[in-house]
Amino acid sequence: MSKLRIRQPFSLTTQHRAPLLVRDVDNPTRQAFQKDVTFTVDRGLTVCNGIAPVPSGKRLVIEYASLEAHLDGDETVPFASLLLFSPGGGQPMFQLDVQQTADPRAYRVAQQLRMYSDPDPDTVANHPISFCVQVDGTSGGSASVTAGISGYLVDVP
Repeated sequence: MSKLRIRQPFSLTTQHRAPLLVRDVDNPTRQAFQKDVTFTVDRGLTVCNGIAPVPSGKRLVIEYASLEAHLDGDETVPFASLLLFSPGGGQPMFQLDVQQTADPRAYRVAQQLRMYSDPDPDTVANHPISFCVQVDGTSGGSASVTAGISGYLVDVP
């Protein structure tokens, strides 16, 4: 097999007026996906809030998760996770790396990852992907949480 070597700039032309279509044949068609949710967590509670259902016939590949929690007292956010629907049943939980910011009343997650979620075949209006956040502290305060995921959807047979 010989290799094609190009030594100078070149242009590719077609005899048709339609553009030349190009696609990545090694990967299935990807459809961009991004969702976020805002919710409140009171001190002493762990709250799981649904963010998005996975459409039927699709698989969601999550590549990035982010979260910001702003506290109104001396609370802390010791735990945050993503809860997914698993095709074999059950809901695996993936712990996220929560970091306190320079502001002692703010916590943040910015995590690159690769996780997969399929639609729940037993329900129609479900939210199989959820963010779970725990807030601890001694005052009666709460945390305002904004969390999001991004990735892409692919078709599944």
